[in-house]
Amino acid sequence: MDFRFAQHPECRECGGARTQRIAYGEPVSPDYFGPWVYLGGCVEGADDWHCDNCEHEWS
Repeated sequence: MDFRFAQHPECRECGGARTQRIAYGEPVSPDYFGPWVYLGGCVEGADDWHCDNCEHEWS
């Protein structure tokens, strides 16, 4: 699991290492996604990344 998080950028606000890629849409099963994916909702936004530590989102 740490390997997956190591592939993601650090948070620009807090420097957190466990950032998540944002997935938009309605998944059939939210349990299918690992902790490295953040469910962003039905409407696609401009941001690609989410920090689980400070809730910051960026592209």
